[in-house]
Amino acid sequence: MMATLGWLWTATYALAATPPRVPCTYGAPTNPRPEATSPARVLIEVRVDPDTPVATLDATLGPLVDAGLPVVVLVPIDWTPDTPGYALPSRAVDVGLLTTLDDLVGQPIADPGAMFMSDWRSALKQGRRAVQKATGVRPRVLAMPTPPVTGELAIDDAGLQVFLPIDPGNAAPPRRARAAGGRTGRTRIVTEGVSSDQCGALLGAPLQSALDRVTLTAPAKVVSRVALPADPEAARALVLWWRTVAQPAEWRAWSVSTAYVRAGAPPLAPKPEEAAVTPGITIETTRLTDASSAIVAAKRLPRLLPGELNLTEALVGLMAVVTDPGHEAYTVPVVGPPHDQARSTLNAPVRLSDDAMRAAAERLLPALQTSVPSLVTVGEHTLTTAEFLLALAHMHRGEAATARAVGSPDPYAPGAGWGSVRSP
Repeated sequence: MMATLGWLWTATYALAATPPRVPCTYGAPTNPRPEATSPARVLIEVRVDPDTPVATLDATLGPLVDAGLPVVVLVPIDWTPDTPGYALPSRAVDVGLLTTLDDLVGQPIADPGAMFMSDWRSALKQGRRAVQKATGVRPRVLAMPTPPVTGELAIDDAGLQVFLPIDPGNAAPPRRARAAGGRTGRTRIVTEGVSSDQCGALLGAPLQSALDRVTLTAPAKVVSRVALPADPEAARALVLWWRTVAQPAEWRAWSVSTAYVRAGAPPLAPKPEEAAVTPGITIETTRLTDASSAIVAAKRLPRLLPGELNLTEALVGLMAVVTDPGHEAYTVPVVGPPHDQARSTLNAPVRLSDDAMRAAAERLLPALQTSVPSLVTVGEHTLTTAEFLLALAHMHRGEAATARAVGSPDPYAPGAGWGSVRSP
């Protein structure tokens, strides 16, 4: 693997960055403290540092286990217990690997999208083996910054039950991972963010205010991740909050097994009045018609299309047309470009059915939160977002929905040059 990855040495990528220990500092707790108004679900994590003593970890887990709360202990690759023969408590404790891409591979990676599936498999195997050696338990969970598509395929291929992206701004609902060949994978992906802020799962300071935030935001989510460091005081505070606030409101704490079962089912949608309102803009159909002509003629997509639309705006606008044709204008969500650029698997143009295109647009458009995806499943085909945009443009022009390999404006620019939907 080292020979394969040797050419990737250079400055590190966002995937490799160490996640912040305390993402948010809050104001003083309010008085009276907020009360839980409806049931919610949480997934509790304890994130271990490389130098965490065994005594500190045990003192953190003790109050949580005694309270009957299932816990996922996230262990870095280089953690070594300072007590020979140490084993984690078996009751209510699951084990996961906490890492960055650099640590997982063992060297800085400039372009995660250039890694081969074999590289990911080897790195995941070695990382899980290291954690199993340290804890005596084979990890069923992985926590790391959001990987490119190949990494997600490898995570599912490795048989991990749950993937916990370290990405505080990602508030997407739980889903199943992608699998090779456009199939739906087995691994469940549970994000850490909420739509109202960028604070993520890791409890900030002061601790009481951080727990108040969970009280207020968790009922509107499918499941809320609550992460704390190996800190006995934080564990005791969480247990007290659980017993006095969450438990009386009939909240549930999910184990990894529960998350695996429940996150694979249809989403537990928030009540309409609790759902965050996604801002939107209006795009006229005539502008989309002008843009479609340039899209179907392009070998490499331009940054700016006729009608003064960028590629992300054209994509969400054309999805809206496909979903509900016949209107003069459409309101679309304000979202960003794909996070990474997927590689095309098309060797020749592919004809797609109108029904499959419509089904893909109807599934994808309402689920958009912060960005458009890098891959889109259309029937039995998995397309890059650029290929899907091309097929949408053909369909809008009254032509056969056809996808072929097409390049983005600049694969090295942020969002590959696609641009974001611009607020009015």
